[in-house]
Amino acid sequence: RKHSPSLSVGLSIESGLIDVKLASDGMDPSDIEALLAAFQQKNPSHKYVQFLTNIVAQKRVLNQALSNVAVGCAAPDFKLLNEFGDTLQLSSLHGSVVMLEFWASWDPDSRKSNQTIVEVYDKFGGKGLEVVGISLDHDKDEWVRAKTEDKLPGWQLIDPDGAVARLYVIRKLPFSLLVDENGIIVSKDNDGKGLFSDIEERLRRK
Repeated sequence: RKHSPSLSVGLSIESGLIDVKLASDGMDPSDIEALLAAFQQKNPSHKYVQFLTNIVAQKRVLNQALSNVAVGCAAPDFKLLNEFGDTLQLSSLHGSVVMLEFWASWDPDSRKSNQTIVEVYDKFGGKGLEVVGISLDHDKDEWVRAKTEDKLPGWQLIDPDGAVARLYVIRKLPFSLLVDENGIIVSKDNDGKGLFSDIEERLRRK
C-alpha cells in the first residue's frame, strides 16, 4: 500500500530510518525533495540523505527522457536489422501508420501478446498499417525461433544491445506504440480492444 509523502516523512522522522522504495515509488521529484528536506532536518548525516538526493536526480533524468517520447512527440528515428541483415529505418515508413511492438522471446507476456499482433496484422495489414516488432533478445537464434513459432508478421527487428529500447524508455515488456503517418506518437502501451480502436481511428484519419 502506498503512503502519502507526508505520512512517509512522519514515519521516517519517527523511526530515524526510511523505506526508500515506499517513499519514492510513484512520487514526483518535487515530492521526494520535500521528503528529503524534512528528513535531512532531523537526520542530516543519515546515509539515506545522499541516497534520496540520487533518487531525485535519477527521476528528473527519467522524466525528461519520458517527455521526449510522450504522446504528441515525434517518434525518435532509428535503424535496426532483420533476420536477414536488411536494415529498416523508421523514418522510411512515413506516410504509413506504424505499430511498434517491443518484446522478447524469453518474456511470457510478450509471447502471449504476439497473438494480438498477428490479429492486428490480419485485420489492418495492407490497409495503411506497418507492424514493426523490436526484440530485446541477445540470442539471435532464440529470437528467430520465437518469431517463427508465433508467426509474427511485418518487419521483425532485433535490438540486442537495447539502444532503441533505451531511446524509447521501455521499462516493461511487451510495450506498444502507435505512430501516425507523420511520424508522431499518438498512442502508447495500448492492447486488446483499445489497440484495435486506436488503429482504426488513425487509419480513418489518413
